[in-house]
This record gives sequence, structure tokens and C-alpha cells, in this order.
Amino acid sequence: METDTCACRHWPRSGSASTWTLLVRRTSWSNIRSTNLSDADFVNSIPAVTQVQVLLQQIAPNFGYDPADTSRYNNFFRNVVLAYLSPERLMMIYDKGGLEEVVDEVSRLRRLHVI
Repeated sequence: METDTCACRHWPRSGSASTWTLLVRRTSWSNIRSTNLSDADFVNSIPAVTQVQVLLQQIAPNFGYDPADTSRYNNFFRNVVLAYLSPERLMMIYDKGGLEEVVDEVSRLRRLHVI
């Protein structure tokens, strides 16, 4: 990120002028546009996360995780599955093939000793 410095005059407090140097950041419009585009999928991602969390709670016992044991479930099952497979991907798999297909997909992580 490029930065510039500029001197700004402020009204004096005790009769003398003081000059402060401020750091001004320049942000390019292309950075702003790309950030907005990367956030544009929230209409899909938020519902996918919400739905997939429920699905993962249903299938977690198949893999030896109890959703009631929140810390272990979140850190070693839910977060890992979501990191490797993404909520959007799991939602598409669920929509196309149902819960069995989601179990099959998560089973791949078990075979790879990820979970």
C-alpha cells in the first residue's frame, strides 16, 4: 500500500502554531472493487454455513464426534470439515445427493486421516 505524508496546520493551543505530520493512505479503486466482489457471495455463503452446520451435527456421531462436546466437535470436526470442503460445496452436494453424499464426502477426509 502506498503512503504519503502531509503537513497539516492546526489552530494553536497556547498562542503558537503547531505542525503535525499525518500519514495518509492511498487506496486504489481496483482494491476496493475486488474486495466488494469477493464479499458479494454472502447471499449464498451465509445460508450455506447455517444449513451445513445442522447437517454436520447430524453426521458427526458417524465419525466419533459428539456435537454436545462443543470444543472437541468444533475444533476437530466442524472447523476441519468446513476448511477442507467449504460450506458451499457441501451444500451443493447435499442438494444434489442428500445426506448420504455428504457423509461420503466427509468420509474422504477420514480416509486421509484429516479427521
